[in-house]
Amino acid sequence: MRRFPVFAIAVGLTAGFVASALSPALRGSSEAGTVLQMTLEEAFERSELVVEGTVVASVCGQDVRGVIYTDWTVAVNRTFWGTEEAQRTIRLPGGVLASGKGMVVPGMPRLSVGEDVVLLIGAASPEGMQLPTGLSQGKYRIVTSTDGERTAIRTGEHVSLVTARRTRAANGLDMMPFPDLVARLEARAQARLAAAPAEGR
Repeated sequence: MRRFPVFAIAVGLTAGFVASALSPALRGSSEAGTVLQMTLEEAFERSELVVEGTVVASVCGQDVRGVIYTDWTVAVNRTFWGTEEAQRTIRLPGGVLASGKGMVVPGMPRLSVGEDVVLLIGAASPEGMQLPTGLSQGKYRIVTSTDGERTAIRTGEHVSLVTARRTRAANGLDMMPFPDLVARLEARAQARLAAAPAEGR
């Protein structure tokens, strides 16, 4: 069985948002990432990009620092926040190279080519790396039933959520009808624009 080095995520809570610093570890592990628990609206406020679309491609690479990353290409159906573009490439830390060398980021949501998603993404680092807001809290998978009903599902994938009183593992599914998710995101976008009209979208 292959063993992948792991990215340890050190999370600091400052000024009401999560500042994540990444550093390589030596051995594979199933440890969880620890992040501030956020509502959908709070995650939206901390995001630089919020989009709905379909994951259409992925390419793994390694930068000059030795950090393994995956470029995920998303065909965008709707942009709730950020510059509107028909296609986005989002670089997330972690992945597996063709050589078999890989890196895992605890708490990072899993993406798959072909899945429909809503992603809430934070600002890019100087190296172009990005993180979903609140790690696995920043991804909703959109599933469609045989009768055409769409449901948004957020999973707590290897993440512990910090609240003011305690830390707990996020083991359950957070599910809601897709139209409800869209309505909440659109309402938050309007409120954010009204609060800071100069910020733009």
